[in-house]
Amino acid sequence: MTPSMSVTAALPPVVVFDLDGTLWNPEMYQLWGSGGAPFRHAGSSPTGHVVDKKGNKVDLIGDTREVLASLIPAVASGVTCLAVASTCDEPEWARELLHLFRITNTDSATHVPLMSLFKGPVAIYHAPSKVEHFTEIQELTGVPFHDMVFFDNQRNNIDAVSRLAVHCVYCPEGLTRHYWDQGVDMWTRGQASAPRGGHRARDTAATAAGSGRL
Repeated sequence: MTPSMSVTAALPPVVVFDLDGTLWNPEMYQLWGSGGAPFRHAGSSPTGHVVDKKGNKVDLIGDTREVLASLIPAVASGVTCLAVASTCDEPEWARELLHLFRITNTDSATHVPLMSLFKGPVAIYHAPSKVEHFTEIQELTGVPFHDMVFFDNQRNNIDAVSRLAVHCVYCPEGLTRHYWDQGVDMWTRGQASAPRGGHRARDTAATAAGSGRL
């Protein structure tokens, strides 16, 4: 874990990720035509890529593994809460992958399911706009939009959610360290320019995650 990603680092109370094209590739619709679920690990390593029933490879992209691994202590301690906002064409396939992919916890040398990191809402469904997903996330966490950061590889989603005052990062190549740092920096600068009770928002998110309400 790098120093900038330590548990004591200032992190947004809620961080929201898209799935297809942001955390993994290919997108689920690209597996249509005899592919898709069930998925399985491709080899003996639980942290490698997976394949669908046709043998198509699905893998985490960019720096997804490294970024999420570095967040494990912060998630466990309630410093930040991770959530999902996805309009994936195959929600059940996406949920299966979230349970199947493993992230390495370097502190304990264990491999934890990707799904276990998302203590916030996992909103995977079709909607006219991801504004609907974020309305749900805001209602369930109690965290204001301006204390959220969102990563997505589609410009239309970025444009729509930005109007809510969420700090949005367009990441066409998927989640990378550069895009992650950009998102945290956007939130940090927002906090510095307009203090708005960030500690209260963080406490609300931590309490919700810890109580299992999410």
